[in-house]
Amino acid sequence: MKRNQTSQPAARASRFRAGEYAIEVNGVVVGKSTVPALASGGTWNELSIFTYKFPSAGTYTVSLVVNYGDAVRETNTTNNTFTRTVTVD
Repeated sequence: MKRNQTSQPAARASRFRAGEYAIEVNGVVVGKSTVPALASGGTWNELSIFTYKFPSAGTYTVSLVVNYGDAVRETNTTNNTFTRTVTVD
């Protein structure tokens, strides 16, 4: 009589696909760049310098949107956008 044997699948690192992030002003994309693939639970830090000349004085909504274009499937996308209102004199 043989005993039932179970095997565990080999451990493998989960990796997210590379994606894009975008900078928007008043809902219009004014710049994009890529984010490298990350291990599950991984982080990515980068200092990006972006220059934008506002067309005139006024109040603008500026947003940083990660996973722009939905390259990475997510169950929760509520933390993908950071938005601030700025006033240009």
